Amino acid sequence: MAEPAAAPLPPPAPDERGAGRLGAAARRWPSLLRELWGASLPLLLMAVLAAGSWWAVRVAPKQERLAAPTPDATEPDYALESFTLWRYAPDGAFVAEIRGEQLRHRPVGDTLEVDVLRLDHRGADGRRTLASARQGWVGKGAEVVELRGGAHLSSALAGAEPVFFQGEHFRYDSRVQRLSGDQPILARQGRSEFRAQALEYDGLAQRLTLKGPARVVLMPETAAPAR
Repeated sequence: MAEPAAAPLPPPAPDERGAGRLGAAARRWPSLLRELWGASLPLLLMAVLAAGSWWAVRVAPKQERLAAPTPDATEPDYALESFTLWRYAPDGAFVAEIRGEQLRHRPVGDTLEVDVLRLDHRGADGRRTLASARQGWVGKGAEVVELRGGAHLSSALAGAEPVFFQGEHFRYDSRVQRLSGDQPILARQGRSEFRAQALEYDGLAQRLTLKGPARVVLMPETAAPAR
């Protein structure tokens, strides 16, 4: 005779304490989610803004770099008024004194443009050159000078008879003792005078070339009184 089938076991009774914990956790989830959302929202916004900025930079048209403007070398880079300027050689020897009412320095050729110029220059050989004009251009080292308007220039070695020039426009290079003028000019040494529409003077060769109508007055040197 077959044995009767065993009846199924009843499900275990739920643990009241476990059920209570699960219920409490279920009730806390919405609160935890809200706290997490509130804490992470600023970070999410910052991440979105950073991503948007990065994207805007990538897609924005690139601007060409503008080269820095270069200064005009023909324009003065500095100016002075009512000035006196001294120049010295590397060994400290005096080279020149330049005075005037206004000075403009032009980078091209390191040239000084001076209004109401007064120049006192000493050459390496001891030659002294004095010059003045309403306007003058003085080259680097003050060895080359161009004079315009009521121009006067004298040049001589110590103890020697100076050569004097007067005119409206001429240029003198003390390095080679050469002067050229393209307007009426007077040259004088001692009591002798030379006037011409233009002239060239070569001090090294002791040669004076007169151009155009010229007038020359040659006077002997004054003899020393007999003892």
